[in-house]
Amino acid sequence: MNETALHPMTLKIRIAGEGDYNGEDRPFPWQFVCDALSQNILWYAYRTPRSVEELAALTGVPAFYIEDTVENLLRREALMRPAKRTVQTDFLIFDDRVRTYETEQRVALAREVAPVLYPSAKKLAEQMIALPIDTAGRPFDVLLCLFTLLALDESAAAYSPVACEKIGARYDGGRWEYRGEREEGAMDIGVNKNLNCGEPDSWMHYVYCFPPFRARRMMRSQELAVCAALLRGDALDRTQKEIAARMVAEGYCQREQSGVKVMIPALSAQHYAQFHAFVAKDFAEFLPVYRQKLQQYMQGYIRCFPAHLEKAAARSGQFLFVSLFRQIAEIWQRQGLLQLPDGADCDVLIARGGAPKA
Repeated sequence: MNETALHPMTLKIRIAGEGDYNGEDRPFPWQFVCDALSQNILWYAYRTPRSVEELAALTGVPAFYIEDTVENLLRREALMRPAKRTVQTDFLIFDDRVRTYETEQRVALAREVAPVLYPSAKKLAEQMIALPIDTAGRPFDVLLCLFTLLALDESAAAYSPVACEKIGARYDGGRWEYRGEREEGAMDIGVNKNLNCGEPDSWMHYVYCFPPFRARRMMRSQELAVCAALLRGDALDRTQKEIAARMVAEGYCQREQSGVKVMIPALSAQHYAQFHAFVAKDFAEFLPVYRQKLQQYMQGYIRCFPAHLEKAAARSGQFLFVSLFRQIAEIWQRQGLLQLPDGADCDVLIARGGAPKA
């Protein structure tokens, strides 16, 4: 038994991409690969291919238990076989090597782009509020962050700093890939989306999480159907009223004299189209410059990961297009350009089609 067996690793595993999951009757793929033994196997086989015998020595667990867990991880596409007798982790883990590079390079990059982005971000927020839209009572600076994040998010594919392949279909038909963290990513932004693909005339829910914004779960499709009904002014049926009551308790809605009101900014189809028009005009100079800066950053970033994960690392760089905003917002706050209350929410509803009744 190696000394490593006395110090088991903790690995937080999640997914990035698309799929129809809710964590309950439709479990997320990571829920099948996140037990303690799986975490340790995935960690020890990340940068170096390992045999079952090596993994048994590193974890202090008998080989026959290792074999069963390895088979599950192969079946769930968390491991791959580089050779007949070895396995290797087949997704990105953001370990100390990656975090060291990010700490050294990321803040410097944010300092370069923060002053260039602010005027466009401020103008975008002002224009969206003036349409007008229902802001759900959110302060201007919160909306500035929301619309800037949405602008970067929606522009990431077209202005990706590196060419990257789309995620292929996985064993369950979803298009996603695992992401691992040795510890909570202190430099990232959590992005959760329910695209509500099965409901073409309903609404999508985008949630962005980073301090001082709270971590908020994305709404489920049934809850989005309630939002759609409320935004249209429709009467709720009995089941929808029960769902709405839970949504009030969680702060997604608010009970008023006139009834239940959605407490999330909502962009109708017309608002969403106007948003894209504003971004195309007002971010036209910034986005190419931003891409060029990120391209320079990505050259060293991709080298932080194992060679067999180069394509996944390139896809991760597209997410950097959004996540760097965390450092940019921190700079704006230090400069007095931004004041964000603790525990605020940074999320938005976007119409998939149709619009709420006037």
